[in-house]
Amino acid sequence: MKHNASKSKSNDKMMNNELLTYLETLEKKFETIKRDEEKLKSLIKRTSSELKNMKKIFKTSEKIANQMEYYFSDENLKTDLFMIGLLRKAKNGYVSLGTISKFKKIKKISKNKKVICGAINKFSTNLVLNEKQSMIRRKIPFVIGDGFTVWSDSSVLF
Repeated sequence: MKHNASKSKSNDKMMNNELLTYLETLEKKFETIKRDEEKLKSLIKRTSSELKNMKKIFKTSEKIANQMEYYFSDENLKTDLFMIGLLRKAKNGYVSLGTISKFKKIKKISKNKKVICGAINKFSTNLVLNEKQSMIRRKIPFVIGDGFTVWSDSSVLF
């Protein structure tokens, strides 16, 4: 009988060792999962922040492009003597981006030249910048037509 009891204790000890090894393995896996979860949470937080920033940049760029396109639009040029004066002095239709960037509504959106240039390049369908990114013009030149007869008698414009 002693032999069976000794064998049983040996089996119990072996099972305990196997169980302990298994529990230690589970504990290591749990720690790895916890670290991975923390990394994932950090990644999600950074990604969320980056997405919010990209959304803000997108909206800002859209606003800049829309406002710039309005300044150069036929609708605005029917009444905006300052813009007409700039266009009259312009070579090849290009107006100084620095001048347009100083307009109150543009400055309110952004004062950063790189942001303004990026907005024009990526979001404007009607405007183009020169190679140096310092001048801006319409893709389709502005032509005074019948709809602009109010100007024909203006010594300021002609």
